[in-house]
Amino acid sequence: SELVRAQHDGLIAALRAEGVEVIAAEPLGGRYTKSVYVRDPLVTVPGGAIVLRMAVRMRRGEEADITRTVAALGLPILATLTGTATAEGGSFVKLGPGVAAFGTSIRCNGEGASQLRSVLERLGMELIVVPLSGYTIHLDLHLAMVDVDKALVDAPGLPFWFLEDLQARGIEAIHPDPSEAWALNALCLSPGRILMAEGSPRTGERLARRGVEVVTVPYDEIHKNGGGVHCSTMELVRDPA
Repeated sequence: SELVRAQHDGLIAALRAEGVEVIAAEPLGGRYTKSVYVRDPLVTVPGGAIVLRMAVRMRRGEEADITRTVAALGLPILATLTGTATAEGGSFVKLGPGVAAFGTSIRCNGEGASQLRSVLERLGMELIVVPLSGYTIHLDLHLAMVDVDKALVDAPGLPFWFLEDLQARGIEAIHPDPSEAWALNALCLSPGRILMAEGSPRTGERLARRGVEVVTVPYDEIHKNGGGVHCSTMELVRDPA
């Protein structure tokens, strides 16, 4: 719809206003109604991209398209998940240099975690595998880094041992307002500055009290398709990665 297009254009404009170089993948069209959520077909780490294998049939095929897109930009393809592995980028969260967390779920299985870990180990990266509960699909519904030592954390959606692990790593938990479900689907622009959808003012106030600046964009129409600001972006190169 025109509103979807306008809100996506607004996201791109907001990113560019923050000094981000934005590459917009060509629309896939047809049955690929969720291809706007470019977070999911791949993950990026220092040195290149790992192409994933998505669980739901309606999204199979996005992986090949995003591979062509990033390869054409000169980004090395480090690996591609194969066989029975399933993994989606929304369940991969970088916690800091050399360490990331991956949520296993109905969409992201143990074989996906195993293949991902084997690639990351060769790069000297640690992968923390976090089992998610019930039918939740992605870790980024429960965790979003907002600074080098602060994160939005949905504590009820995460195992207690992982909450302790975050604390041990010096990551301060900021709890979003429970009524603002899309607050967690935020994108960290730079340490202490994030981009999130309009509609989460209470969480925004909590972040501001902890010294985190919040930039907002209207994104409610795109939320209706099942994803938010974080889902709609994938960093290709950034420092820190």
